[in-house]
Amino acid sequence: MKKYLVNVLLSIIAVLLIMPHGALQTKAAANDIGVSVTAAPSQTVVVKPVDSNAQARIDMKLMPYGKYDQLARKPVDVVFVFDTSGSMNESGKRPEKFRSAKDAMYKALEHFKKTSGPNDRFAFIPFNTNVDTGNMINIDFGTGSKALVEQKLNLIADKVKKLEANGGTNYREPMEQAEKFLSGSSNEKNIIFMTDGELTVSKEKTRYCGWFNCYEDGLNTVLQYTNGSFGYYSSRFGNVSNPEIYDGSSWLDTSYSSERKKAIELFRINAKKQAQLLGSKSMKMYSIGFGNNSGELDQEYLEELSSVTGAYASRASEGNVDQIFLDIAESISKQKLDAEITLDLAKFNGKVTVAEGANAAVEGTNITLRKSFEYEYLQNAPAPVDLTLPLEFSEVGTYTFDNMKLSFKRPDGSTSSVTIPAVTITVSAEAPPAIDGSMTLKGEDNTVNSLIKQAGTRGNYFSAEYNLKPKGLTNNSVSGKLQNMKLVQPLPNGVSIDESASNVTVRDSANGDKEAVVTLTQTVSYGNGVFTPPAFTAALKLKTDWALNNVTMPQAKVEYEDTRFKKTYTSTIPSASERITSKVRLDDGASHYYDGYANGTIRKVTKALGVTAAETTFPNDYGLQPKPIKDLVFAEGSDKTAVTVTYSDNTTALIRFVADLSLTGKDSGASIQNGDTVQEHVNAKVSQLVAGEDVLYFYRVNGSVAWLPMTKDFVIPLTKTGLNTVEVKSTGGFSLADKVTKKEVTIQKKVESIEIWSTGKNPVQLSGISAVEGASADFLIKVLPEDATDRSWTAKIEDGSIAEVLQDNEQSKGTIIGLKEGSTELTVVSNSNPNVSVTIPVIVESAFVELEGVSFKQAKYTNKSYEQVDQLIEFTPEDATDPEIVDVRASSDGVVSITEPSEGEFYIEAAEGGTGYTNVTVTVEQTQPDGSTETKKATAVFETGENSGGESAESIDGRW
Repeated sequence: MKKYLVNVLLSIIAVLLIMPHGALQTKAAANDIGVSVTAAPSQTVVVKPVDSNAQARIDMKLMPYGKYDQLARKPVDVVFVFDTSGSMNESGKRPEKFRSAKDAMYKALEHFKKTSGPNDRFAFIPFNTNVDTGNMINIDFGTGSKALVEQKLNLIADKVKKLEANGGTNYREPMEQAEKFLSGSSNEKNIIFMTDGELTVSKEKTRYCGWFNCYEDGLNTVLQYTNGSFGYYSSRFGNVSNPEIYDGSSWLDTSYSSERKKAIELFRINAKKQAQLLGSKSMKMYSIGFGNNSGELDQEYLEELSSVTGAYASRASEGNVDQIFLDIAESISKQKLDAEITLDLAKFNGKVTVAEGANAAVEGTNITLRKSFEYEYLQNAPAPVDLTLPLEFSEVGTYTFDNMKLSFKRPDGSTSSVTIPAVTITVSAEAPPAIDGSMTLKGEDNTVNSLIKQAGTRGNYFSAEYNLKPKGLTNNSVSGKLQNMKLVQPLPNGVSIDESASNVTVRDSANGDKEAVVTLTQTVSYGNGVFTPPAFTAALKLKTDWALNNVTMPQAKVEYEDTRFKKTYTSTIPSASERITSKVRLDDGASHYYDGYANGTIRKVTKALGVTAAETTFPNDYGLQPKPIKDLVFAEGSDKTAVTVTYSDNTTALIRFVADLSLTGKDSGASIQNGDTVQEHVNAKVSQLVAGEDVLYFYRVNGSVAWLPMTKDFVIPLTKTGLNTVEVKSTGGFSLADKVTKKEVTIQKKVESIEIWSTGKNPVQLSGISAVEGASADFLIKVLPEDATDRSWTAKIEDGSIAEVLQDNEQSKGTIIGLKEGSTELTVVSNSNPNVSVTIPVIVESAFVELEGVSFKQAKYTNKSYEQVDQLIEFTPEDATDPEIVDVRASSDGVVSITEPSEGEFYIEAAEGGTGYTNVTVTVEQTQPDGSTETKKATAVFETGENSGGESAESIDGRW
């Protein structure tokens, strides 16, 4: 039972180990970074030739994960190893070549002046045939403060100026010196190794042979001359030509051409051993192969040397050596995850060895592959990398590699390790043919490590070229064809197919990425022990879509059908040694370029000298993100004062070269537009910052002569009544020094209160206004303070059916006109400050006067002459509204005559021949405001003639 449980547990562990990282971890913390790995044979079955070793590879894909959010790095040690051999100026024929290398060094030194910390250390080792100790600068001083570090870098620059080019090329001795400088340091240890030639010098164990005798002469610096011969200077024998050199087991006689080749190979082996020693001590060596002549520069060997330290090699020419130096300098400054794969071949008892030229450190049977991953601030994990371990097998059999281990160290120093699942390769005397090959990347207009994406150019276009060779045919009696071949090339993020490419399709790969499929028209026949053709080529046209940094092209594979076996097989093609680096460029049409990089940085570069005039940083307060840049275009309508930045995820940002100002009401906090008129003091502040470092801002108000310095958060108060002008400019960073931003705002003195006053000689402040229907009432307006800029006002009546208002702003007065009885309100509002107003009640009284009574003017009328009745009566009150006589009537006939010649007009007179008296009653009606009718009456006595008693009419008293 115990054994069963153990087996189950081991099975679970094995499954977990081979599961992808994403399956093991559902959520990664911000700094939980690491690397996972897969491993597979280049072919599961390979053929063993009769007269040579079988060859196969273990292909490993390292897949970093996580995101790093720390900018601060550990202190670094940097040793500059600088080739001063005669080929650096082509023996005096091209001094500009050596000068361009020196200029690149100066730029790298300037970069470190800006980015170095107080505890960084630097050293300088110039070399040719030997280390130039006279110009060498030790590492153990010039540290502890930023000032001391800068002094050290200046000292190195002074030494560079004095260098002259002559002598041979000795890799090993300067590497040994660099190792001595760096040993024992707790800093991150780095070497920048720049050379333009193949290895021609090495310190080796020698002996001098002459007069039939040979004499061991100890260690000497042996040089291969341009004519191919070897020699050295001996304190014992003088100048020694074509010495014998000890390779560890025998003496190589360099007087023979075959032995000379072995001597150079010995130089290379010993130099690589020194590089392996550097790698074992965590010393990274970044190599720069400088020159266009591939015959004098073994770039693959430089890559081999750098790879065993976990770094990389870059090829440089006079046109881009400065950029290559800067790229490496930036690599040194980045946070890194260092990965290491180890395995031991001891179990195979010498039947398995590492193939020559492998980018692996070999110590006996122990093999180490190293790779360093650079984490950009807050960016996604670096792209996966394919590593290959080429192996040779001396016997047929089945070989299982089950002791491979991946270890890695994070930037914070923490480590992890995991056992890599076993890989099995079967070596057989008979196997299907395979296709071997190599991949090379070549830029169309620029080298692949210096691609430039720029509108209207093809500077970001390149091609992958494949040299393919069928292999594995050992049986002369078999025949067949390799046909229906396809080249499958996975595409890194940011790389796509050139639009002009033919016979190419793009599909999704099994892991969701993109891969290009090239249909090959080639058919390979085999028979009689040979392939026809013995080799062929393929190519894939590509381009970068956004800025990339040191991206490797994933290994490709060739799919093909073997007609003999009637099956489809796959062979892998190792990744190219070249790395893809691309930037995005915008030409300002004048004197500068704007270059965007994979880490989101933007640089302003002078065209004439290639000097960086300004550079963005992270974090920043001007809106840029640490993401790969896809495009740079001048912002529409900006007159080239701003650039729209598009990132790889199609998000955008704006980088500005001219500061802008925002205007805000001091009291209200409201945003104010340029040219606005306001009634409060205004605060002006820089609202759009200029990108770059060391930007200084200046301002002036209302055309003053002096420009005053200001911080980016400084508030400029605008308080003057009337037109205010404020200007801002900047210097430093990406500033366009001749550009000034100008804003205007007019400040009016604010109305604070409004009062309503009466008119007349002794006006008083009114708390209300009364008016009569149909009549008017005047008032005065006082706007305070009296010197307010805009004293205009608007008056309005709440209920326009009761009254209306007329206003005269010029005379500061108004008039209320009563329309009907009732109450409403008058409101007067400041036009310039609507928050200020005054409201008072308005009462409109009715114009109707009620008739209280009516009476005759006399109690008695005698012998009345002809007269209109309304002249005989009077109304109480006299101004009663529209009383109307509707009836006049006598109580007795024959005394008076009453006539109504027209409606409502009554006349009365004594009746002709009439006598006596009578009561005359007048009826008066008044229509009330509500439409009803009120009636009033009056009565008087009218007498005519004489009565029977003989009394005269005048003597009779009137009666009611």
